[in-house]
This record gives sequence, structure tokens and C-alpha cells, in this order.
Amino acid sequence: IDMDYSRKIQFYGPGGENLVEAYIASSVSIEMPGIKGLGHAILVLDKDYLQLQNFIGTPVHGILGYEVFSRFIVEIDYNKKIITLFEPSEFKKKKKLRTIPILVQDTKPFVMATIEIDDGGPVDVKLLIDTGASHSVMLFNETSFDIQLPAKNMRSSLGRGLGGQIMGSIGRLDYFDLGGFRLNEVITTFPEKGSYYDSALMNYRNGSIGGGILTRLKVTFDYFNQQIYVNKAPGFKRSFKHNMSGLVVKATGAKLKEFTVADVRDGSPAGEAGIEQDDKILSINGISYVDLSLGYINDLFTSREYRKVNISLKRNGEKFTKTFRLRRDI
Repeated sequence: IDMDYSRKIQFYGPGGENLVEAYIASSVSIEMPGIKGLGHAILVLDKDYLQLQNFIGTPVHGILGYEVFSRFIVEIDYNKKIITLFEPSEFKKKKKLRTIPILVQDTKPFVMATIEIDDGGPVDVKLLIDTGASHSVMLFNETSFDIQLPAKNMRSSLGRGLGGQIMGSIGRLDYFDLGGFRLNEVITTFPEKGSYYDSALMNYRNGSIGGGILTRLKVTFDYFNQQIYVNKAPGFKRSFKHNMSGLVVKATGAKLKEFTVADVRDGSPAGEAGIEQDDKILSINGISYVDLSLGYINDLFTSREYRKVNISLKRNGEKFTKTFRLRRDI
């Protein structure tokens, strides 16, 4: 990005493996349909630490945050793929929306929710609302004696943070309740202690909620009054599914139309079939990689238990095919 930077900073991000370097640029203008912001400061990363576009499968240049949310009432409709910005003085809350208090600390929104693990009774938790995260619920079990890893769980890569890969375990909550909106059998991630360096130490919290919850709701953020307005979205009651293949795939190449195995979970169907990290995907169930998308691949891996997957691969110049069936391990 061709701009002048006022200073350079270093910090540890989620993942905790690497020291992240970034630059601060000031007096930046930001435009979106209908609005223009002047005099903003932005953070420009030295490298593409997150590799968002590789793991989402679409070009991503950055992240919007507090600078936008603090100036407007912000409605996010994941299903319609629309963000609506309201001038605070002109916003009128619809009667059907339920009001849930939030706490904005250090530019971040937190909310109280209630969970239950393995019939252990209700536990109140303070969670960051992370609108860009793909997980449903993330919990730090070291923050409370009442937050225990479910008896039925599996160790896995949980994704990437600014500091590198985040490892941990995946299990299910008996239920998750946010302001009376109750969801059962919620897939939940539990990062390993020390693998997730972030603001948890500055703003004590027990974890976060992400897109897996928020896509089931229609949420409007009101930072001015420190509350959110919530209603059920289509698909509110759909079941929570996890990746039943054990494969994490990333999109590569100039047009993100090449696919590589980024990680293989130990003991998973794909791992048992002999698929390895860095294998190149040539086709899946007869569909060539040129006609695949990362979204299709991820949907396939969460589709239904026992579904057969034939995957053609290339490793060290050698082409071969592996077959496995999807299996629900949690």
C-alpha cells in the first residue's frame, strides 16, 4: 500500500508462535457506499500473517473494526449478506428485536451468555463478539473451574491467528444461551493453554462467539447504548456440524483455484487413508480442481456422515487416489 507510515510496532497475536510486525498509517480516508471517513489511523501488517484469502477462498485485503462500529448503529444480516449502517439519531429499534446488554471495553464488544457442559449445570461466561471468526464458540478452560473440556472431544488445529497456527480440542456444549436464544449441541473449540495470546489478559473473558452463532441470528450493534438487538435468522435451529474428513484445505494460486492440504487431523478418516499435509488436490469425487471452490470442499466435508469421498492427489510429482468416508467423531 503506497502510503506514509508514522511508526512501526511489534506484538504477539493469537497463535503465539511469531512476533508480528506492523505499521501505523495516519490521516487515511475510508469510503464505502454512502459514507466517507476522514483522518483515520490504520494498521498495515508487514506480512500476510492471517492468510485469510487462502483459508476463506476469496480475496480479502483487511478487516473493519471499531472505527466503523463506534460511529454507527450497525446491522449485520449474514443470510442476506448485507451490512446496514444507521445514523444513531435516526435509528428506531423494531419491536420484535430483543435487547441484550453488551460491554464495550478497549474497543471490543463483550456479552454474557450461559453454557452447560456434560450435564454440569449452567455456567455464566463473558465472551467477545467476533463477527469475523468462523467458529461458533471458543472457550478458554483455564479461565474458570466450571469450564471443562467435554469428555467427548478431539484434538485438532483450530485455525490461524496473527501469531501462527492455533492448536486445541473440539467438543460440544449441551447448550448455549444468549439472552434467551438457546442452541443445543453447539460445536465449541478449546485452545491449548498458551496458544492464544490476545486481549484475554487485558479484558478478562472466558472466550468468544463467532460466525457459527451469529449466522443463526440477525444482530444489530449499538455501541452508543452498549447493547445489541437480536432476532432469530432463517436456519436458527439447524444442527451444528464439524469437519468430518479431518482435512484442512487452503486455496492457492493467482486466482485461488488450486488446493493444498494444509493440515490432517490425527486419527481422522483422511489421516487413516494416508493423506498428508502439502498434498496437492487434483479432483474430489470426479470434479477437477479447476471446477472446485473452497466453499464446496468445506460444505462436502460437513455434509453427512458415511459419505464417500474419492480424492485424487499429487505428492512429490506422483499422482494417486485415496478413498475414505466422513465420520462424526464428536
